[in-house]
Amino acid sequence: MADPIQIGLQNQKVYQSDQPLILNPDGSSQASITFKISVDMLQARPYFPAYLDPHPYFPQLKAYETSATQENGKITSVTTTYHGVLANNSDLNDLAQIEYARVLSEAPIETHPRYAFPLDNPPITPFDIDAIELALQNCTGLPSLIQNGPDAGNNAPPTLLCQELFKKKRKGIESYYKLGSTYRVSYCSSDPPDASLINKIGKQFTSLPSPAPTPPENQAYLLMGVSWSRRSGVVNITEDYQLSGVGGWDPDLYPLATA
Repeated sequence: MADPIQIGLQNQKVYQSDQPLILNPDGSSQASITFKISVDMLQARPYFPAYLDPHPYFPQLKAYETSATQENGKITSVTTTYHGVLANNSDLNDLAQIEYARVLSEAPIETHPRYAFPLDNPPITPFDIDAIELALQNCTGLPSLIQNGPDAGNNAPPTLLCQELFKKKRKGIESYYKLGSTYRVSYCSSDPPDASLINKIGKQFTSLPSPAPTPPENQAYLLMGVSWSRRSGVVNITEDYQLSGVGGWDPDLYPLATA
């Protein structure tokens, strides 16, 4: 077989015309570029783009991975895939992926709104709960419960709610499922989240940007966590929120977030 005929200069990249670009629904983008060079694969290695090298036409896209193929005639074909964000920041808000769930979670039965609300004047007081627990521990019947503590007198009869709670706990019902909501927003960015967002973890939000449902009165969202991962020029960020129950979050433990 005759040696291949070399036409043109060696050690020069020849870019191919097929250069696809994909715009993803979350605002991220990916593109690939293929070039050929007339050297074998070992000699072509120095010509490979380095990780995070910018795309030649869209510098927002960064090199993610490169593949190479040895072709006949000492020609190496090299394809590099780039990832990044081409959408504007204003568009990224509209392109965020949203998840919302209405869920139940377990809580002590004495915190049920039937027994604990309003918080400033609950129908069953802490003194009543202590008396119920003592009766359960001693395996006795429900004693005369003092609705408002020792000052109410020793002959105050137990309220119907106290009797109800005592019977439920005697049957082994120690908790109930309270209604709540979780809200997750996932979006992409060119940069990791800054400290202003990270520092809001564990703080309350009386409202969130649309389309988050508006909290009912006296309820608020709590930022439960922020996670992110980087893939060359794309940073995927997720924020998780949980809606409080009736009465909201304790402001001493979970302060309001500031702008």
